[in-house]
Amino acid sequence: MAAVTCRRCRGATYRVLIVDDHPLARDMLATLIRLDDHRLDLHSVCEAVSGEEAVARARVYKPHVILMDIRLPGMDGFEAARKIREGLPSVQLIMVTAVGDSGERREATRLGTAGFLTKDQVGTDLVPLLSRVLDSLKAGPIDVSEDSGPSRQL
Repeated sequence: MAAVTCRRCRGATYRVLIVDDHPLARDMLATLIRLDDHRLDLHSVCEAVSGEEAVARARVYKPHVILMDIRLPGMDGFEAARKIREGLPSVQLIMVTAVGDSGERREATRLGTAGFLTKDQVGTDLVPLLSRVLDSLKAGPIDVSEDSGPSRQL
């Protein structure tokens, strides 16, 4: 099956939003993704530092996948994910957390997330998980009705 291409991205395929309040964590996630961007077929990576900013950026940027830290200042990652899903019901969410207790895992499951990673798993498990999520998107349509907002080009 041929890859689904997002016309808004002018030939590239997917956009990812990284949400974490720690700059080093955001940089680590972005770096891991960029190391395999050719294989993952990514267009760009956008970042947010809070749940509120994630909701605002998702409305403009219309990401295909969001890597969302759970513990954020103000609105936590679960609340931000619920609000984002109101406007973007097909967005794929991968929850990322430092601790990963069973309550967080249950809540992530209730939200229908595509994945749940602790930060110590990110180095080995993020790219394979993201690859599986993107492969699943290739099997279905992608909403390309609006222009994407500002982002960091890959």
